[in-house]
Amino acid sequence: MFFLLLAKYGFSQIQFYDFLPDTVTTAYENGSSDTANFSIDINGDSINDISFSLAYQYNFVSPHSTANFFVTVNSINGNNQFGSSDPNVVCFIEGFMAGDTIDNNISWDPLYNYLLFSHNELLLYCSNFYSHRYLAFTDMRNGECFYGWILLKTQTYYGQDYGTAKVYLDVKEFAYNTDAEHGIVAGDTISSIYPTSISNLSLKAKPILYPNPTSGKFYIKNAEHDKIDIRNIMGEVVLETRNNEIDISEYPNGLYFVHIYFGGTFITRKIIKY
Repeated sequence: MFFLLLAKYGFSQIQFYDFLPDTVTTAYENGSSDTANFSIDINGDSINDISFSLAYQYNFVSPHSTANFFVTVNSINGNNQFGSSDPNVVCFIEGFMAGDTIDNNISWDPLYNYLLFSHNELLLYCSNFYSHRYLAFTDMRNGECFYGWILLKTQTYYGQDYGTAKVYLDVKEFAYNTDAEHGIVAGDTISSIYPTSISNLSLKAKPILYPNPTSGKFYIKNAEHDKIDIRNIMGEVVLETRNNEIDISEYPNGLYFVHIYFGGTFITRKIIKY
């Protein structure tokens, strides 16, 4: 799988990678079985660390032929574990919401690696990685632990006709804290979380941008802030405001970065204008 790094930011502690456009991997129903794979180099050493596997499997031997889709995540070199927001989940990994803290206080288990599992005969569907959910991971290097997140989406599509079903994985971006043993807030991208503590950041800034995508006007909810600026894909500031209601109707369609400043630091969210 080809890995393309299109944006990299290294402000202070957070190393952030953005796939522009998103990387979408798909496995299709084709009468037998189909698989697809995608890998990520987390720390930029040209060695892939985390792999995703997608599969459609069909069993012609069983009394009632069965089909299922699944998406799994694995550590290629054994240096990664994946976290769950619910320690009672026993069959698949749960996702985190923006603003959740990822550190050693959550549940880490290298054995549970299903992001999505769907079985048509059992009418079973397990996944909560829909829009804006974060996969928590650790990366062990030289005896030190680094915490990070991957923003992704999994979904099945069964279609109308035979042969049209598919499962896909949409990987949007990822980040990790370059300070070993320190946690990271899900969704934090290019900001420093110090001197503001992780717990303070997660409590003070859980901004939700809606509607997103937007045709022009959008709102920011759940964020105490000193000011806000909007930047285009080139990093140029196109708008500064203190309001929670923002209108970017006059600007070209595309991706924008919303920097929300508070307490001597800031966090970043993305907004898409169409």
